[in-house]
Amino acid sequence: VLKLPENKISIRDSFFRLGGNSLQTVMVISKLNQSLERMISPSVLFKHNTIQELVSYLRLEISVTDESCLL
Repeated sequence: VLKLPENKISIRDSFFRLGGNSLQTVMVISKLNQSLERMISPSVLFKHNTIQELVSYLRLEISVTDESCLL
């Protein structure tokens, strides 16, 4: 979405400091929703705007959601 070389992006770089904007946020979230088959709000990327933070959040969210399905 940002059209940056992968070797120039760290998992600790902020999506917005790399040039991401609100339209690109919607694009990223749309791709995540399709890939994960879940509904994630764009606000998640604003709050967890590095790859590292987003992955941590998604792991926790998926774990909690999957466990609640078992109840």
